[in-house]
Parts: sequence; structure tokens; C-alpha cells
Amino acid sequence: MQAAVLTALKPDGRRLTVVGDDAQSIYAFRAAEVRNILDFPNIFSEPGHVVTLDRNYRSTAGILDAANAVIAEAAERFTKNLWTDRGAARSPGS
Repeated sequence: MQAAVLTALKPDGRRLTVVGDDAQSIYAFRAAEVRNILDFPNIFSEPGHVVTLDRNYRSTAGILDAANAVIAEAAERFTKNLWTDRGAARSPGS
């Protein structure tokens, strides 16, 4: 419903900014669909520009290695490689 409202308000997509993360599509219980994020750049006559925010300030490299491995398994996704300046810590599960 949010995507329908947005495209009704801005049918040409000009001067429109949206924020979402295909790897954190957790709101299916609210009828949200990851397709809205994945399809967004191509729903307007002038394709949208995707800015990937891949720097992480909270997690260590080990956590991000595990997250990147899970994200890589998605059938469809925006390409990203999460990274951090934080030093290494124990790997998850070790």
C-alpha cells in the first residue's frame, strides 16, 4: 500500500528519496514486500539511483562476515558487502 501511495503522489519519481534495505525486509506481517525495494529503481520512466550503505559502525568484522554470507544466499538482492573499521573479535560460533 505504501508503494501505491508513493507512486500516486509522485508518478514521475522526480525529487523522490526512499530508504530501505532488501537484506532487512522484516515487515511482511505489515504486508510489506521486498519487491517494493528491489523494483523501485525501475518503476519510473527515468531509473532511480541506488546508493548502497555498506559501512557498519556497530558490528565487528566476524559478525559482518557471517551477515555477508547469509545475504549472499538471497536469490535476488542489491549487491553489497558490509564492512567495518572495528577490529576483529571472536567469530560467531567460536
